[in-house]
Amino acid sequence: PHLASGVGTITLEHPGPTSLKAVEAFLQAILWDGVYPSTKIFRLKGVIQLQGGSRLMIQGVQDTYDTYPMTNKVCEDPKTTIVLIGRNLDKQILQADFSKLLSEINIS
Repeated sequence: PHLASGVGTITLEHPGPTSLKAVEAFLQAILWDGVYPSTKIFRLKGVIQLQGGSRLMIQGVQDTYDTYPMTNKVCEDPKTTIVLIGRNLDKQILQADFSKLLSEINIS
């Protein structure tokens, strides 16, 4: 039943630092703006790699999320990673849009 329901998990990644503003623009599109009308997010978790070396942990349920500062241990593979659990997750489309937004929005 789980596989037939369209529920799945995908991991989105972006190499290098980004900004919270960029990640929030992507989440706004997927959670609130209806850019992906058939997609429904149940849970999200991840790590946002910010410029300057600091990182944020992100966790969400349904259409709400929160960020939390992480300890600033040296990260050997600085990247932003978000795991989405939901229905009708098209990895190719979501990864392309995630990468595009995180690359386009100024890091600040």
